[in-house]
Amino acid sequence: MEISKEILVEMGGNLWEKNGISRVYLNDDVIVKMGFKIVDLARYADEFRGLGKAKLYFDCNKNVLISDSGSVRSAMKNNGFKCA
Repeated sequence: MEISKEILVEMGGNLWEKNGISRVYLNDDVIVKMGFKIVDLARYADEFRGLGKAKLYFDCNKNVLISDSGSVRSAMKNNGFKCA
């Protein structure tokens, strides 16, 4: 799946822009629309426990997803998304 600022905002992501920085913050609803299943215990690559307190956003300037959670980064990478 190709992602962009426009696609993620259309899916329900929250656009934040300031001083040349442009990000789209994602929530569980957007993650489901990206093809993940929200479950209590993730066993498969397309299953996800949800963000909880973790932050996940798309850096529009670098065209990459960024998360503060290692498990979120791993889930994104395992499904073909660039995530730092």
